[in-house]
Amino acid sequence: KGHLVLKDLHMAAAQLKAGALIDTDTSGSAEDYSVVMSRVAIDHLHGTVLNAREATLADSIIVRQCRFHDSRNGFLLAAEKTNKGYYNVEKIQLLDNQFTGGQGVLLHLLRGGTDEKTLGPKLAFTNNQVANFSNDGSLVILTGVQRSVITGNRFNNCNPARPLMVYEDFVRATHYLARNIFINCGPVATNNFVTAEDK
Repeated sequence: KGHLVLKDLHMAAAQLKAGALIDTDTSGSAEDYSVVMSRVAIDHLHGTVLNAREATLADSIIVRQCRFHDSRNGFLLAAEKTNKGYYNVEKIQLLDNQFTGGQGVLLHLLRGGTDEKTLGPKLAFTNNQVANFSNDGSLVILTGVQRSVITGNRFNNCNPARPLMVYEDFVRATHYLARNIFINCGPVATNNFVTAEDK
């Protein structure tokens, strides 16, 4: 088990040569690790904030009151492509953060396949501010996520010509989308498992 805490930091990351600020290690056991980022400011990161590799599973990832400016990808947890119900994180919470000037995927969660014996991932994306963020595809991609709550966020000038957010489910799921503000943003592609109060 591993536990990484980043707290009260300001990083000017333009010179960072790594592909990701946080990257999971597949050379040993990478199950039941956790990550906490609190009051962290990161500027000019040309890679990914957090990248999860195949055969790694986080118990929890919690990011709160952080600021990310001029970064590429945010949080990529989509390496399990075997379609056996595997995924990279049990619980992920992104709360009260600011994402500005990004180019890439803000969040990608993947749980492949139709095996209903696994119960994650579970997402809370709440009270975040996202502005001037763009990507060639969708900004937020939720594939096979079992439970998600996306509430109280403000998206401004995000992916106006492409989908802002995409839900894709192969088995039963529960999603709640409410009290978000979208200004000059691309569409949100929902499905029958999404309870959406935002119009």
